[in-house]
Amino acid sequence: MEEYKRLSDGERSYFHALAREENSSWIKSQLREHEAGWLVVVDGRVIAHGRSLDDYPDEAEIRRICKKTGQFPFVFVNDLLLSI
Repeated sequence: MEEYKRLSDGERSYFHALAREENSSWIKSQLREHEAGWLVVVDGRVIAHGRSLDDYPDEAEIRRICKKTGQFPFVFVNDLLLSI
């Protein structure tokens, strides 16, 4: 968690994009399995999910997850949710 806090926004974005790219098949399967619009993932486990952006985790929820797990979660959004 402390190491993640020291990263710049650009570095955080890079690692998120890399995680999404390297795990795209798994992420898509988890989105389908959970019938989700978004997933919160920590250590390769889905710890939260929701169907729409209306219930997307806010900063307070992300902080609670960080405190509970000791790690910063990745949040992945289903591309179909964002398409017009």
